[in-house]
Amino acid sequence: MFRQSRRTIIFIALSLVLAHAAFASYSNVRSITIDHTKVPNTDQAYFPVLISGTYTYLETVANGGAIQHTDGSGNATDLIFTSDSTCNILLPFEIESYSASTGVINYWVRIPTVSHTSDTVFYMCYGNAAVTATQAQPRAVWANGFTSVQHMNGSSADSLGDHSGTDTTITYSTGNGQIGQGGGFNGTTSKYVQTAARPPTRATSNLTMSAWIKWTGGTTESIPVANGDGASDYKFLMGGSGGFGCALTSGSIYLSTSAGCNLAGGGFALTNGTYTHVSATRDGSTWTIYKNGVSQHSAANTAPTPNRAASLGEMSSQDFFGGALDEIRYSSVKRSADWLVTEFNSQNSPSTFYTVGSASTPTPTTFIYRRSVTIDGSQVPSTQTNFPVLFAGTYSYLKTVANGGLVQNSSGYDLVFASDSTCSNGFLAFEIETYDATTGTINAWINVPILNGGAGTTYWLCYGNSSISTSQENAGLTWNSHYQGVWHLKDGTTLSLADSTIHGNTATNHSTTATTGEVDGGLAAVAASTEYLDFGSDPSIDRASPVSIEAWAKFTGTFTNGVSPRVLASMNAAGTQGQDFYLSANDASPANTFTCRGANGGLITVAGNSSASTNTWYHIVCTYWDDANGFQVYVNGSGTTAGPTGPYANDGSTNVNLGRFTATPTGTYWTGSIDEVRIADTPWSADWVKAEYNIISSFSTCCTVGSASTGVHGFASVQ
Repeated sequence: MFRQSRRTIIFIALSLVLAHAAFASYSNVRSITIDHTKVPNTDQAYFPVLISGTYTYLETVANGGAIQHTDGSGNATDLIFTSDSTCNILLPFEIESYSASTGVINYWVRIPTVSHTSDTVFYMCYGNAAVTATQAQPRAVWANGFTSVQHMNGSSADSLGDHSGTDTTITYSTGNGQIGQGGGFNGTTSKYVQTAARPPTRATSNLTMSAWIKWTGGTTESIPVANGDGASDYKFLMGGSGGFGCALTSGSIYLSTSAGCNLAGGGFALTNGTYTHVSATRDGSTWTIYKNGVSQHSAANTAPTPNRAASLGEMSSQDFFGGALDEIRYSSVKRSADWLVTEFNSQNSPSTFYTVGSASTPTPTTFIYRRSVTIDGSQVPSTQTNFPVLFAGTYSYLKTVANGGLVQNSSGYDLVFASDSTCSNGFLAFEIETYDATTGTINAWINVPILNGGAGTTYWLCYGNSSISTSQENAGLTWNSHYQGVWHLKDGTTLSLADSTIHGNTATNHSTTATTGEVDGGLAAVAASTEYLDFGSDPSIDRASPVSIEAWAKFTGTFTNGVSPRVLASMNAAGTQGQDFYLSANDASPANTFTCRGANGGLITVAGNSSASTNTWYHIVCTYWDDANGFQVYVNGSGTTAGPTGPYANDGSTNVNLGRFTATPTGTYWTGSIDEVRIADTPWSADWVKAEYNIISSFSTCCTVGSASTGVHGFASVQ
């Protein structure tokens, strides 16, 4: 008996050792500590921090460092940044540059909150042979109001992918850069022209534009950065002779427009051959220009709204700039003075903005159980990236231990999702919408980096770890950077109005109540008279183009001639600008269909492709890209042909309402239920919408949950 027990103990111990060896994880973790004295006055939310320097331990193994793999672009795959020291909860990051031979890096990492009162700590993890694909998510880094970010690192590419340009005789080099490489302009013929037909931002009230600018002389008026085409624009303008004939001081920079040379009421001198961080903001009609994060001049002025592409180093083939540019950024929000100073401190001297700690070995995160979750490839028409999939159902093993299940933490915190069966190489970003510890009922959203079309996709459900005592969710990364608002309207008894994205656009409730939803146990139930939700007029959700708006809706009222109950609307009182998404009256043609319309003086309307019935859930999506492509309406994953084209604008004067038409509510209130409301800054493709509908409408059809297998701590005893 003793001999048998001893063999059992030895076997289990040996199995643990072998399991730890097999389950590769990051071999090194270092803390990164931001000096709070470099962050003035206020905390900064979702702030992109620059990690820049030479770190020999970040060379590849072949060069004497610890990095195990590089990808096809020569970038490290097993170098990530996390919010936790166990290297599980990923922070979004972008690789501007990486050198395998020297360990020189320029990375941008989005930090949820940078504190001004205490040092902010996050972690750099590296050295993992199991990670062979990049973990970078560039768009997610710049999700906080940015509309274009150009690092000028060998090209004029936009990190958000929407406003990359065409280069003409620009010289890219580290000598021309403030951070890594920058773009050099010769003052005569060098220019860069945007390829997109629309400018980086058309904001009419709040905006920010910034760049690192190095002027190398010349007395001719020149334009380093312009948002617009010269007829309707605003720009940074170097004073000098010629051009617009503004008679501004040579060697000084101003904020100008085609309608006036001095929007902010003054400029400031640039030091020849030295980089300066130049920013401009608009707050209503007030324009301010900043030098190295410090306000220089402000004035109240109006300016036209740009309607064509932006340019760097010139405008309309004239006013050529001589010098160098780096880190050109546009935002549709006004950055605070505190933000701009923090931004300058981070980029001007990274080595004093943060410190890197010594290396240690992260503690492996081990789970007793894991199950594969496979998405049927036939439910996904084509491959999609960063796709939020639903995991739903009632599973007795997901009860907590106290309720007869296998989840160790009483709040379910040790229930996570991973891309691989070891559950040890970092978690997928996920949000648990609802979880019941007594029944094992769960509704969770998981960001799958690559959702394969046709071939099927597998990720892993991991559970059973008594050492986890805090939530491992990462809701802010679950919803990819195109999402501007996601409202689950969850909880069966108390309606939740929270926005799951980083934008935090919480709705205001006007007498709606909770009821049974399409996805979970919570929903806005609105009745015809006064009940609706108000989302406000934040520019991230009160959009013109491009846009996708969607919801699950069930109509329980009576179709009435001339009455069209609204799902989502933001059209102004005159009906001349904004969008309107509704169920048509039964006197429309075709009858009782979901309709989307937008306006800019006249109406653009497209009808859904199937008649609606009462007491039935429908998934409805309305997309709009630009005037040439018009609207598209999808009902239950199937779309109409593109609708009539024409101009579509949004003046932002009317709040976005759910359940009524905002401008003239009489007769437009929704009767029934609405769930899963989402607004995005891109027109989702037909394949994206179809995959979304398939996965949400029937999880049991789209997805298969495998049988349980044991992780590091789960081993059968030897008899």
